[in-house]
Amino acid sequence: MGRCGTLHAWEQEGVVPDLQTVAKGLGGGYAPIGALLVNKRVVQALDKGTGAFVHSQTYQGHPVACAAAYEVQKIIKEENLLQNVRSLGEYLGNRLKEQLGDHKHVGDIRGRGFFWGVKTKEPFLAEQKIAPVIHKTGLSEYSISFIPGTGVADGKNGDIIQIAPPYNATKADIDLIVERTALVVKRVLG
Repeated sequence: MGRCGTLHAWEQEGVVPDLQTVAKGLGGGYAPIGALLVNKRVVQALDKGTGAFVHSQTYQGHPVACAAAYEVQKIIKEENLLQNVRSLGEYLGNRLKEQLGDHKHVGDIRGRGFFWGVKTKEPFLAEQKIAPVIHKTGLSEYSISFIPGTGVADGKNGDIIQIAPPYNATKADIDLIVERTALVVKRVLG
């Protein structure tokens, strides 16, 4: 929700899903909340059938979680944070490509908005744990956190790190993130 520059990533793809689950992005991590968004087509089909979508969970409609999610969504709108993601997302991608695009172990840098991935050129063996090592090195030595991914080449081997700044990141923040990302990658991969 919002990380790609629009509230929902599918909005940029020219498709509309029948069902969509949302969670952390809905409440910004401030309160545990999840939701199922149901397309009008599905609702109409249910109306023609039983007329009900019977579903219940223990914390359904939890008022505190709903209030937190509402405030998060209000802030995203009032502070034009999706516009910030769109504006600086391309800058983030360009800076990552400038700093790491010619690195001998980096094969692909791609993403959208504030969600970018850096993939190794040749898959490292799973036993080498390259993405987890990059993540740990970033945290312990450079005060930066990545989302490590493994098994991207064949389900077991191959590594990727994902970079996902907060929606309110500034250009200076992006420069610092890219600088530290490059330092970590070069420290771990040479």
